[in-house]
Amino acid sequence: MKNLRFALRVLSKVNTPVNFVIYGTLEDVAYWADCQSLMAEIPNHVHVEYRGEISHDQVQGALASADLFFLPTRGENYGHAIVEALSAGLPVLISDKTPWSDVQDCGAGWALPLEDPAAFARAIDGFAGDSPERRAIRANSAYKYGRAVAAATDAIHANTEMFERVIASNA
Repeated sequence: MKNLRFALRVLSKVNTPVNFVIYGTLEDVAYWADCQSLMAEIPNHVHVEYRGEISHDQVQGALASADLFFLPTRGENYGHAIVEALSAGLPVLISDKTPWSDVQDCGAGWALPLEDPAAFARAIDGFAGDSPERRAIRANSAYKYGRAVAAATDAIHANTEMFERVIASNA
């Protein structure tokens, strides 16, 4: 679902040096073996590292050490990891198969079609060439976007809880 194979294929096409760090559980041994085969073919200027699972309290530190959050997912109902990255001020490079397809309009990243892997490679190369000032603007836009999403989500949860309490008290 997270489309790691796609990400690795994209990274094999970038022209700029990249350090791609993967976090999470290895749920499908065959899929992971396929990914490892792709990693073996990636050019030397792209370094891929698997760091395994991390606890929730380690997520912000991991995000803070990154420049760009790359998750070309095949679909998300919400995309908690994407919102966490944005809330940490981390621009995102995601597929257009999430609710956050307007990140580019807000300057917080890119939401691109999976049918165009070259666009993902161009976005990574373009981001790598951004000035420190441009990166700071993107980070600030990502932070504002993430905070707005989180605030809206909090409001939805508060309203849901209120309605559930009213329904329970009338039962």
